[in-house]
Amino acid sequence: MKSLPEQSPVPVRILPYDGQDDEVDFRSIWRLIARRKAIILLSLLAALVVASIYVLYSQASYRAQTRLLPPQRQYIQGLLIDYKGLEQLDVDDYSPERVFEEFLKNPDALLKILKHFQIKPHQAIYVGDSQLDELAAKSAGIPLVAFRNKALISDYHIENLKQLEKLLEIQTEQYPAPS
Repeated sequence: MKSLPEQSPVPVRILPYDGQDDEVDFRSIWRLIARRKAIILLSLLAALVVASIYVLYSQASYRAQTRLLPPQRQYIQGLLIDYKGLEQLDVDDYSPERVFEEFLKNPDALLKILKHFQIKPHQAIYVGDSQLDELAAKSAGIPLVAFRNKALISDYHIENLKQLEKLLEIQTEQYPAPS
């Protein structure tokens, strides 16, 4: 076995403890802050200016997306009951298409979505290709973008999604997102 070379001991200096250094003197700390207030305020102001410049010149990084899909038969099974006297109420059978149509006629769901994202109807667009979509957009006051259906009465008609991308750029310029 090899032996380790001899090492000289490291000198250690132990200072006597006088018991006075363990207290925090808030007055002296406050005096130090008061003396350095100019530096502190300038640092705060510089950070605020840098943050403001960043916010003003950075590109928006948010994206909101919502989809409304028609209900499937399994989800409306509870509505498909045999209610006595249903014929007298002049109510049709509840099919998924019928439930979705009724849903779209009522603007409350779309208005809740707008409220959730804190935007006004004119700041959103509704992309659709059917008369039900036209009805839903109209009932909520949202501009309609008709997708591949020139028969719809809409604010815009598009044939492909590239056109939608350009339209969204125009919408964003006209109606910036709320702060």
